[in-house]
Amino acid sequence: MDPRTKPRPGQLSLNVNKKKMITDWKESMDHFAEIRTCATCGREQVMTEGEYHLLDFASPLLNCCKADINRLHAKNSLKYDALHLVTLNKEIFKLSERGVDYASKKVTVCKTCRVKLKYAQRVQKAPILGKIMI
Repeated sequence: MDPRTKPRPGQLSLNVNKKKMITDWKESMDHFAEIRTCATCGREQVMTEGEYHLLDFASPLLNCCKADINRLHAKNSLKYDALHLVTLNKEIFKLSERGVDYASKKVTVCKTCRVKLKYAQRVQKAPILGKIMI
């Protein structure tokens, strides 16, 4: 093959269907654990029963994840878009969109983050949770 006719990295386009790949892998390995995303830290991982908790939108544990509207950057700015903001019950929270299920009104939280949220609720101080800083 002539190196001058090889496609350049910017010209390559890969169509990767991540959900289908994961589903196919689970079926071939007889793996029935759910792959979930923690709304507070944003980690996407295999979580079995007991490794995650589903919190209601009105859960007091999520109070420390509320965004201060007065301190937010202007909407449609790059900094605003990078904050992982989600609106639940007309309030703005700093949560990963992938960990929020609007149909059942539940928020998925991993075991580690739930412990940190309980501690934050007790001491009235916002925790640092994984990738998403509150």
